[in-house]
Amino acid sequence: MLPCKPDVATRQVDLQQGTVAFSANLQLQGCEAGGFQWTLGRISLPPDVLPATAMAAWQQASMAPMQARAQDAQPVDWWVAGALQSPQPVRLKVKTALHQAQLGWFARGNKVYQLAVYGPAQAKGLDDTADIYFSGIKLPGRAPSDNQI
Repeated sequence: MLPCKPDVATRQVDLQQGTVAFSANLQLQGCEAGGFQWTLGRISLPPDVLPATAMAAWQQASMAPMQARAQDAQPVDWWVAGALQSPQPVRLKVKTALHQAQLGWFARGNKVYQLAVYGPAQAKGLDDTADIYFSGIKLPGRAPSDNQI
């Protein structure tokens, strides 16, 4: 899926959404190509954390390094066949004075995934490139139903 040979890393991350704080094992692949940074990450949910909570916490954690505020993020319609539809997949277009990015999160089973394309604020073509990357997500088979999580 990535347009270049990715580096692979695993690390513990601490996430928080409201009063719910948790640690999760993040598996991350990333690379640079065409002037952009590309990532694909996955966390396995602790048993007591709902996918919607994990997605919201990961969104906050992803926006912080870009110093992005809520008004810097514009939702983009996105559908991922095979992903849970509750919570619905989320895709954001983020632009600050220094950075632009498109980030997406979706859940399947007891895992939450994030895709991202990052670039400098003035870079051209990130939106079109991200559209191709995000549309390439194909999940095999059928996702478990919400009550199987």
